Amino acid sequence: MTSSQHYDLFLSCTYSGFPGDEWDAWVGFEQTKEGFSVWAGGSNPDGDGPSSGNIATCSQQLTWREACKVLLRESEGAIFGDFRADISVEGADGVEAELLALCWMKEDDISTDIKGFLIALCDEDLNWLEEAVDDELTTDESLKLIGLYLDLDVGGKSPRALCSKYLPTAKKHQLEKLIKVLEKEESDRAALMERDIQAKLQPFSSQISQILLMKFPATETELTEDEQRVEQSQHSGLSDALSNFVLTNERLPSDTEISDIWNDIKSKPVAVMKWGKGLYYLNVPPS
Repeated sequence: MTSSQHYDLFLSCTYSGFPGDEWDAWVGFEQTKEGFSVWAGGSNPDGDGPSSGNIATCSQQLTWREACKVLLRESEGAIFGDFRADISVEGADGVEAELLALCWMKEDDISTDIKGFLIALCDEDLNWLEEAVDDELTTDESLKLIGLYLDLDVGGKSPRALCSKYLPTAKKHQLEKLIKVLEKEESDRAALMERDIQAKLQPFSSQISQILLMKFPATETELTEDEQRVEQSQHSGLSDALSNFVLTNERLPSDTEISDIWNDIKSKPVAVMKWGKGLYYLNVPPS
């Protein structure tokens, strides 16, 4: 393992699994007059011997955040997998060292969005968040909570700012409690929007149903499974298209507009989905 004494920031990882699955890796950051340079090396996990070299040169001043950005961006010199327990960091400690370790890892089941969000927070927001997860920012449980927060429609606002708005009297910062409040507000907002949509559609609902019945009349002919799939897809497509037209224009489409909408729907192929994958297409128009 290369000595860390030449570097201002130095991360190292030594892993020993089953016999033959033993390797070490390191990455070092050196401040220069022009900015900083990044070097990486170690033994190859595939057993090809030691390797090392310069992987990046940056013009910015070296900080732990700039180092994290390089680690997120560069694949060369990264370690692949979750090795949080095996990584040592010199030149930084606490949450800064933890985030450097997270950013060094790739293919580790930790979203890059979460890593990017954390290193973009200002010191005050980061300290608040660390306190809000009981000073365990990079545990699986805390990272899952942060992922839930990012899934919400928060407009890019930090948890600290939203807690001041929604939980101003809270004696202790709690990210989980804030998420529950935000989820309820989002749910209430979605329900209100749905009620508003249904209220706008209600005066036209019987006419929309009549149009659908004209295009899909009841028949005694038994449809094949694929024919049923096509009909269900086209019925749903026409229903959505008519509803969207009404919501946009506050009126029903004319006969000509209905014909155009229907012809467009009929011209589209129907994907047959299974286990989330398109297996084949039906109703494919001739080329």
